[in-house]
Amino acid sequence: MNAIWTPVTASLPQAGHVVLACYRNASKKWRVVCAYWAPSGTIESDADSEAGDYDATTDTYYDPEGWYECIDNWLDNSAIAINEGEVTHWMPLPDAPAGGGS
Repeated sequence: MNAIWTPVTASLPQAGHVVLACYRNASKKWRVVCAYWAPSGTIESDADSEAGDYDATTDTYYDPEGWYECIDNWLDNSAIAINEGEVTHWMPLPDAPAGGGS
């Protein structure tokens, strides 16, 4: 099955919804990562975040607008801003494999 990539210029995924994101890194090599898009003022920052944008109206810190790579094996972080390139395309994650194999 061929994947169908959506250009970010055509549409963006739902805020906070994990997708596959594609960008060229500083070495001009393509990277494909699990990531989510955070529009400004939509994803509440982690209590320990040092990069949150403060909204005085709601007394809440939010992640700055941008793409965040999901990290599921770090103890301190669950996502980190993608800063080494600009995401150009995204697509939904595929379904997990069926069955109960090991």
